[in-house]
Amino acid sequence: MPAYDAVENAVNFTIDKNFLNGFFKKQRMEVLNMSLTEFDQEEHDRNRRREGFEEGAHDKAVKTAKKLIENGISLKIIADSTGLPIE
Repeated sequence: MPAYDAVENAVNFTIDKNFLNGFFKKQRMEVLNMSLTEFDQEEHDRNRRREGFEEGAHDKAVKTAKKLIENGISLKIIADSTGLPIE
């Protein structure tokens, strides 16, 4: 059975059985679209690594900024050098 038909049959079944108090009936198209959207594990992993890298880079910049403040470097120079806002 094609994926669309299988998902549509499953959604129709849940509507007929009134699962989740009519949620599937109200959100039918969204449920169908989300169920048929292809999940790309490799893309997901790349995004998670990039997010982790960005978070790590930000944390390192904050740590560096704190040390520079302790050494009396001006906030403007720190902000310009790290890309962090002065706040």
